[in-house]
Amino acid sequence: MNSISGNKKTHIMYGTGLNLRQLNLYLGELMSHGALEFRPPERKYFITPKGRAFVTAFDHYRETVNSLDKQETALAQFFAAEMGRSLVAPRDRLRDTKSHTFDF
Repeated sequence: MNSISGNKKTHIMYGTGLNLRQLNLYLGELMSHGALEFRPPERKYFITPKGRAFVTAFDHYRETVNSLDKQETALAQFFAAEMGRSLVAPRDRLRDTKSHTFDF
């Protein structure tokens, strides 16, 4: 979300690929937690400082998980050739290395 100019609901909906029902649920949750605010005169949504802090913390979390996944892969391959199997059991975690911006 552009924190300076904000965005209208339709822009957010098309940018996120959510349908209107899903979008309304997410917008309600974000506003109830103080991460997003709606300004009626402009009919736009704006990210709050709390919302920006969450995005920063989530990005850091995702980078950490992705780094651990890379280390896990390297460890799994360490003895794999000699043993014919991995010593490290696979984890089901967030593995997406693409940046997910919360661009409302």
